Amino acid sequence: MSKRTRAEIQALNEEKYNKGSDQFTKFSKMAKNAHKEKSKNYKYSDFPELPLLEVNDKTKWVRKSHNKDKQLEEFIKFTYFKYQAPLWCIEFIKSMIKASKDDSYDFRNNFPELRKDNYISCVLLGDLVQACQLGKGFKELLNSYLTKKEIHYFLNSKENTLTEALLDAKLGDSTLNKRTKNWFLDRADTFSDYFKTGYRTIRYNLIQYSIKHNLDSNEVQEISDYVTNYRVGGYFTRSFRDGSELMTDENGNRVRADDFFKKGLGTIIKLSNDWHLVQQNLKQNKFVQWEKTYEDFEINGYEFSEISDNRALSDEGKKMGHCVGSYASRCVSGKCQIISMKHIGQRLITIEINNRKIVQVRGKYNRSANSTEENFIKRYAAERNLMYI
Repeated sequence: MSKRTRAEIQALNEEKYNKGSDQFTKFSKMAKNAHKEKSKNYKYSDFPELPLLEVNDKTKWVRKSHNKDKQLEEFIKFTYFKYQAPLWCIEFIKSMIKASKDDSYDFRNNFPELRKDNYISCVLLGDLVQACQLGKGFKELLNSYLTKKEIHYFLNSKENTLTEALLDAKLGDSTLNKRTKNWFLDRADTFSDYFKTGYRTIRYNLIQYSIKHNLDSNEVQEISDYVTNYRVGGYFTRSFRDGSELMTDENGNRVRADDFFKKGLGTIIKLSNDWHLVQQNLKQNKFVQWEKTYEDFEINGYEFSEISDNRALSDEGKKMGHCVGSYASRCVSGKCQIISMKHIGQRLITIEINNRKIVQVRGKYNRSANSTEENFIKRYAAERNLMYI
């Protein structure tokens, strides 16, 4: 190798080194500036005016940390709380500060809990926040559903939202294991009606029942799937003055959730296991049969017969070109009954009955019934004492 080649190689290495050195210096400056920007200290004037009581003069706040997140938390605790602050309340105020970056943000509309006409958990959240700020008044606000000991759990809860903290307080005083408590906490929004006086829903009863019988998370999950599937109507369907939710029992009768959960643990677990087995058989397309609610009826060659197994139901859907084949689970749970209307053995109409009301009438490929078919359906409804409009 010639001397010239070695010199060229040396020059090339020096060029690479100088280039890398310049790039390193550039990145070092960028990192230093980013760190400087990140460690910039908050001042009280950096925080917005919130529609909340300021317990202390925020102009006297002095930071005690170089971490911006800790500074924000320190400012909230100093300005808005007289004593130790619950975590959910701090997180709530953090979300308000974050939202305030939008100049057009309307606190009263976007945080309706602060309005005096909006109740959460039968407690005005605005009043509860103020109680947290001043450190008093909890007993008067919470004694309708939390004991003195549970209020202590509530104020020391590590959960981030009000609903989670309330549920944590209730479960914290029970003997449920940690895994079961976490199962409920993971579904806190779903079980929020537990804290609404008069809303004695299926889920409300499920929490009470789980605490009473010290259920584990697997048992709670299984029973929850079963009982919620047997709910009658929509989520907020109430049929009694005390707000108790309606559900269907194992005999297809409408009962109050309160009354259903008076059954023994062994009975409910058996009902739940039987239901899950049926669902598994339906999923695997195994033969599943259920009891008929209505006897067969025939008039002038028009036959009305209730379908009582999943394969006959699937066959009805395929022959008629509609989705009734997917109604097997609802038929098993007693939520509906499917009637096949035929004329001299030929399928004409599929009828869905729900709570003694004819709610759907569909011919082949979802066509409507003609006038002749309508007349015979009305005669069938009158014969079986069904409502049909």
